[in-house]
Amino acid sequence: MTLRKVLYVVIATLLLSSVAWADAPAPQTQVFQKTTDGGIQQVTANDPKDQTRVATIRKDLEAEAARFGTGDYSGTLAVKYLAKLKPGEISIIYRNVGNGAAVDYKGNDAAGVSAVHDWIDAQIDAASD
Repeated sequence: MTLRKVLYVVIATLLLSSVAWADAPAPQTQVFQKTTDGGIQQVTANDPKDQTRVATIRKDLEAEAARFGTGDYSGTLAVKYLAKLKPGEISIIYRNVGNGAAVDYKGNDAAGVSAVHDWIDAQIDAASD
């Protein structure tokens, strides 16, 4: 097995249905990781006992992965980077992880890998604004 150089970027996301107070802790953490063949998006609940949050994360990320799998990137930053791909240029694989879920985005050719890397870079840039 070869070692992969990965870029870890943690993006704390605050997804509350009501008013979010400035000092309120984020209920979940989103991580984007570039890999040699694409990348990984992982979302986990910050409180492992919050099974409602874990279930919501899994439901939402699974739905996004299914939608992305059909080529529907609307309403997301991905539309600019992934929508240009032809069918079969990336594989999208959903999986449950500890306190949440992850999606593996694997480029099946150089164009697919490049598009996934560009999308992850844009996510990182958007989070740092």
